[in-house]
Amino acid sequence: MATPTRRSLRLLLDRDSYAPGETVRGTVELLLPKPLRTRGIRVYLVGTEETEITVSRGSGRNRTSTTYRSQSGILSRGFVLFGGQPVGMMKALGEAIESLTHSLVYPLLPAGRHEYPFEFELPDDALPTWSGTHATVAYSIRAEVDVPVGPDLRFNGGLYVIPPESWTIAPGRRAERHVPGGLLASLQADVSTDFEFNGCPLGWKERLEGRLLVRNRSSKKIRGATISLLSVEHAEARGCVRNTTSVVLTGFFKTPDPAAAAHDITFGFVLDPSLAPYQGSNSRVVYWLQAELDIKFAGDPMIQVPLEIV
Repeated sequence: MATPTRRSLRLLLDRDSYAPGETVRGTVELLLPKPLRTRGIRVYLVGTEETEITVSRGSGRNRTSTTYRSQSGILSRGFVLFGGQPVGMMKALGEAIESLTHSLVYPLLPAGRHEYPFEFELPDDALPTWSGTHATVAYSIRAEVDVPVGPDLRFNGGLYVIPPESWTIAPGRRAERHVPGGLLASLQADVSTDFEFNGCPLGWKERLEGRLLVRNRSSKKIRGATISLLSVEHAEARGCVRNTTSVVLTGFFKTPDPAAAAHDITFGFVLDPSLAPYQGSNSRVVYWLQAELDIKFAGDPMIQVPLEIV
């Protein structure tokens, strides 16, 4: 192999994503156009759960905003791939003075390409990666070449953690009746809804299917239903709490005969890779299925069913 023309450091992983408990394997690649003395070559993995909530008070010129943050460590690991551990600031200063008169005793890597494989296991309880409105779960992986009396080489990357393959969405069902009442009774429909869905693995491109049974006891016309998969993020930071609901997947399903007394609406969603239910120290994410009827000249009743992940 030809001698590299410039110095570079890379960290290569064997896969794009990992589940809790799985083994992460990779290689640190160092290219040197000329020999380099080093204290050590190391790799670090850090996982954190962070929440950030901004609270505004007052109005106009008196309006102020304060941002509250909380952080919890998920894991922090370091591995020496070559050489030894880092040195303290005082020792590094002494070595800088020492290098003025003679060479330091650290290993001298020859010019060329150097590869250092590594592997480690993720904890069984590692939280899946999440990036929401107020909460973030993230994993960073870093490689470094510790150069005495010179700038260190660093490579910063990310590691994506997904829910375990063993997790599944359990079947669910909820039935409700919506009876007109109050001053706006004339703008409401007397309907019963039975909302159910089948279980399926919690995995990318898996299909979540179900049906919405509707019995219409009024003269209102039911044009269809909007069925959505929702994520609900709960975040806390320094005593402040925020709950944020986001639409993950949604679709409108028409009824063939809006004036019919009964409707059987079937639906299905191909699951998105971003699904990441979890329970952390300062945040959690859960999922719901929601069905909202579209009724002509009337209010649109809604029914929700939580997703149980087992």
